[in-house]
Amino acid sequence: MMKRTFFQALAVAGAALLAACGSDPATTTPDTPAPTRSTDTFSGSLAQAGTIYHLFTVAQQGQVDITLSKTEPLATVTLGLGIGQTSGGQCIPVLLAYNNAAQMGTVMTGTAAAGSYCAVVYDVGNVSEPVTYTVTIVHP
Repeated sequence: MMKRTFFQALAVAGAALLAACGSDPATTTPDTPAPTRSTDTFSGSLAQAGTIYHLFTVAQQGQVDITLSKTEPLATVTLGLGIGQTSGGQCIPVLLAYNNAAQMGTVMTGTAAAGSYCAVVYDVGNVSEPVTYTVTIVHP
């Protein structure tokens, strides 16, 4: 009887090994690497009722972050910050996204397709003397 139990256990173990050998390996989905992101930094001086455009290019679809990094002489001045379309290498007055209450530290985030865009900084009625600013754009 002991022989039979041993052989039964051996048969069960062998069947388990064969089942494991014959199964499909676990399929894995390869990770898609995040696109390399570039940083563009633009500075300027915005006059009363002014608008300034800065061109940048998105190499492939992905997240774009535009930050109003600095404003002087007042860090609390409220400006307009937007993302515009371009045509023929020029920014056209069509804003894809905007914030009319941007202050130093404001970040606009969105997804953009590959192509040419412009960052727009503009007076929303709060500039009485020129405001020096810096805008940082991080994009794929």
